Amino acid sequence: MSDAANPLLEADPLSLDELFSRDPLGLNDQDIGKIVSDLRRQRVKWKITEDLPKEAKAKPKASKKVDLNLSLGDLGL
Repeated sequence: MSDAANPLLEADPLSLDELFSRDPLGLNDQDIGKIVSDLRRQRVKWKITEDLPKEAKAKPKASKKVDLNLSLGDLGL
């Protein structure tokens, strides 16, 4: 998935983080409305991403081979 299609990267974390860090009983209707509208907007973007074909979401495979047969000596232990 590209950065442009990632709704988490597009969201303003400071605005929601600040609201979520508050005591829920202290939120007013405007605060709750902002949370709900932001989450609804993100849900639409997530749904679009989820509906993409599997091939479009797949990350390219690394062509470099990695040796997974390591020993403690290889790690300097």
